[in-house]
Amino acid sequence: MKAKELGKSYLVVFCKGCQAGFRVKEDAIPEGSKVQIATAQTLRCPKCQHQDTYQPAEIRIAKFQKEGLGQRRGG
Repeated sequence: MKAKELGKSYLVVFCKGCQAGFRVKEDAIPEGSKVQIATAQTLRCPKCQHQDTYQPAEIRIAKFQKEGLGQRRGG
């Protein structure tokens, strides 16, 4: 997977197994674009290998701002 670029936004989900955040797609989202996910997606966490189905409402846009981030707050 490509390295994340500081200041860029990505589609992410939080693993239902270990709560780690990971990218749904490798590429950054262009600034100001409206992204809509129409269907559920089955994804595998690169950290713990847990596979699950994520609904569109669970997929978020997150800006990569600092190394070491990626754990759900309060989880």
